[in-house]
Amino acid sequence: MDCVEFDKKINPYLHDELSDEELNEFLLHLASCPKCSEELEINYIVNEGIRRLDREKADYNLSLAYTESTENSRRYLARRKGTIRLSYIIGTLTFWCMLMVVFVYLRILIMGS
Repeated sequence: MDCVEFDKKINPYLHDELSDEELNEFLLHLASCPKCSEELEINYIVNEGIRRLDREKADYNLSLAYTESTENSRRYLARRKGTIRLSYIIGTLTFWCMLMVVFVYLRILIMGS
């Protein structure tokens, strides 16, 4: 992902509208590009600051909130990847278990004849 594409994805990122693949590319670019990191932080602070204006007891440490937000995105993506891996493992184990059941069933049929 280049800086122009990253810039186009800032609003979707701020509104949690990126797919997992887009989020992964976005975060990889974010980690390697200080210019884009600064741009995202500015956008985040402005958007989050406006959103928090309506709250009675809002915390306005928006730099910390930005850091927490990007870390939460990274953790979400890591959990999501783990969940996908786990589903593949469970699917594979289920397949092999079913195959073994069929094998045992056929063996019982052959031995019983």
